[in-house]
Order: sequence, then C-alpha cells, then structure tokens
Amino acid sequence: MDKGGLIKDYVYNFNEDNKEKLTNEEVIIIQTTDGVNILNSVSRIESLKYPLSNIKAQYNKRNVLLENIGAIGILSTTNSDLGGALPMSPEEKQQIQRDWYNRSKDELIISESDVKWTPMSFPTKDLMLFDELKADKLAIIDAFGLNYYIFSNESGSTYSNVNYGERLCYTSTIIPEAKRIYDNISEQLGLDKEGLRLVADYEHLPVLQNDILQESQAFDYRASALIKIEQELGIFLSDEEKKIFIGLKKGVQK
Repeated sequence: MDKGGLIKDYVYNFNEDNKEKLTNEEVIIIQTTDGVNILNSVSRIESLKYPLSNIKAQYNKRNVLLENIGAIGILSTTNSDLGGALPMSPEEKQQIQRDWYNRSKDELIISESDVKWTPMSFPTKDLMLFDELKADKLAIIDAFGLNYYIFSNESGSTYSNVNYGERLCYTSTIIPEAKRIYDNISEQLGLDKEGLRLVADYEHLPVLQNDILQESQAFDYRASALIKIEQELGIFLSDEEKKIFIGLKKGVQK
C-alpha cells in the first residue's frame, strides 16, 4: 500500500501496557509464500496448523499411554469340569492381585489354579505415532525451506548429509531470503537512489568455504583456458571480453 492506500498506520503490541504506533514510512512489508497459495499467501504458521495440531495430539497420546497405562492384561483361570469353566474364588483373586502388585523382578506368582495370561496392552509402534511425528516434522521443515538432515533424526544422518543439508539451507533459503530483506531495507532507506545497497556477507561460515574454493578453481580454469585460446588459436579478446569470459563480469545477451 502507498500512502494513499487503505492502511494509515500500524500498532505494534509489545504487551497490553506497551504499544508503539508506526507510520507507513517506518514499516517494511515482506510477503512470504506458504507453499500453496502463491499470490494470496497466508502465514506459514497458519498453513501449518494441522501438522502443528497433529504433533501436539500425538505427544498428548504418548503421555496418556505412559502415565495412564491401565490394565495391561487379564490373568484368568482355565480350570473346567463337566459343567464348564470353574471360576477362581474371591480369596484366590485377591491373593493373586496382591502378589502381582507387590512382587519384585523375577518373582513368581504361585496359584492353585491353572491360569492363562491375555495381554490387553497395545504396542505404541502400532499406533504409528512416530510415523505421524516424522511426517508432520517434514511438513514444517519443507514449509520453511530447510533440510531434514540438519535436524535430529533416528537414522540417515552422516557428516556428509548434515554438511550438504546445511549448505543447501544457506544457498536455497537463507541467502535468497536475506537478499530480499536487505533489498527492501535498502529501498526503504533510499540507498538505491544513491547507487548503494546492503549486502550480507557469508564468508565467515565454514560450511560455505567449499563454494568459495570451487568458485576460485573455476576462475583459475577459465583463465588458463583463455591463455590457451590466445596462444594456440591466436584469438585475442578485449579486456572487457576477458572479464566476461573469466566470470568477473556478467555479459549482456544479444
């Protein structure tokens, strides 16, 4: 919106008692796509409401399973006669339950009845809670343009994968988004009118040093190729053409 648009000013709420009013000149609006709606995008958090809700639900489910496990099985009698099954006596039921609650590791329960164990518990892995967590985690990672290998995971993480994932996050997401933000700030401050612009520097990052080395090797390779062209083919380029050929300057396509 320009000054004549619908938005007159902004109010930033630090808290209920601390609010700051901002004018249009003091605000930089940067729109980010949510990965679904390209033109009329919404907040990434809003677009991820279902994965975030699923993660909360599966953690709650795991907590319930761990804290409120309930009955883990049934210990029932298998005794029978011609009339059918013979139930345990109330005294024997009480004794078995008492022994079960009080027993320590590797202690045996001794009963006069022939009993069988019927498990009631449901394996956590069969609920696929961890599969759901991984799927929702990937949805969040993809929405922010990051890489799966830089986050903790059960398997598949090697030094090479983590290193590649970190480099990919910088080159595909962080650097392009930072450039867009810096360009907006440069325009807001009027630096573009003076032929100036803000540029983020990433040379201090060890993970990107390989890119710098490869770029230097590419310059050296093209410079060597230029020398051979001039010496062996007798083709001589101007200083401007040499800079474009080596990669020190971008050429204009015709």
